[in-house]
Amino acid sequence: MNCNSIHTVLMAYPIDVIYLTKDMRITKLVKHIKPYRTSIDLSARHVLEVMQGSIDRLELRVGDQLDWIKRC
Repeated sequence: MNCNSIHTVLMAYPIDVIYLTKDMRITKLVKHIKPYRTSIDLSARHVLEVMQGSIDRLELRVGDQLDWIKRC
């Protein structure tokens, strides 16, 4: 399912959000979204909600491409 927006209604803590194209390229990064907020990127096809501080810790930048490694 495609997704290009999020909300943090009823969340108890801030999060970071990573917006991605269909080929997993980062289009937008939003740090520290507080509870009861919304965020959107109309060019995105996927959204990752991650722990606050993850964007800085992973040194992510717009234009980076993510790659998933499946481990069993």
